[in-house]
Amino acid sequence: MRAVQITNIIHRPLELSTGSYSQWRNRMELTVEEHGVLHHLTDDPPLVPDQEWRTVDLILKRWIYASVSPELTNMIMDPSCTRQGNLSIAQFRARIKTVADALRDADQPPTDDTLVTILTRGLNDRNHVTAKILNSSIGKITFDEARNMLLLDEIQARGSERIAS
Repeated sequence: MRAVQITNIIHRPLELSTGSYSQWRNRMELTVEEHGVLHHLTDDPPLVPDQEWRTVDLILKRWIYASVSPELTNMIMDPSCTRQGNLSIAQFRARIKTVADALRDADQPPTDDTLVTILTRGLNDRNHVTAKILNSSIGKITFDEARNMLLLDEIQARGSERIAS
């Protein structure tokens, strides 16, 4: 297993924007099964993993990192990519929607409640009041409605900044 170069088997990296998850998953699963370690992905991990289990785990992680796009690698390794940072609400919402669309392509569509939760958890402090309102509205509000509330906040904040200066 150590000598396998996964990029020789999976020629194109998995990317959020291409909808190629099924093809990537099939090739990865076939390769893992060919090496007799599919159980590593399907069974619960042992309570106390031995050295062999840890080695297989590291190899499989290396295969995954080597066969996905840099953007996905960053998302796997750095959960802060679901944080707003310096992005506008529209840009931040687009980032979350891209991930949601990729999950839909993988037959794992997220619910509006999940998307609203991800959206509110990643917001900057300047949106803390609206985030609280949105969190209390989970189950009653869609992802697009949450975005609209945040866009209004952003527009109002820009208007207030102009008036103050």
